[in-house]
Amino acid sequence: MIRKLNKKDQEILKTLGSIWLNSNIATHNFINEEYWVNNYDNVIESFKTAEIIVYEKNTEIIGFCGLIDNYIAGMFIKKSSRNQ
Repeated sequence: MIRKLNKKDQEILKTLGSIWLNSNIATHNFINEEYWVNNYDNVIESFKTAEIIVYEKNTEIIGFCGLIDNYIAGMFIKKSSRNQ
């Protein structure tokens, strides 16, 4: 199911953060991993006010994208669900 994320509690923010961090490390191997780790807290904070669309499978968040004025600012998918 694809839906707009309205509830953003700590557990959901942690899930989004994990997907974001692992996706960026895997797909931007030309950028030092430390860069992503150092920006993690700022990104989690920005998630709190961002417009986020999630894809869920059996109530588990598999991926998400952030929107800015109907522009997809980023798309992030769990490793186990990529290339499908």
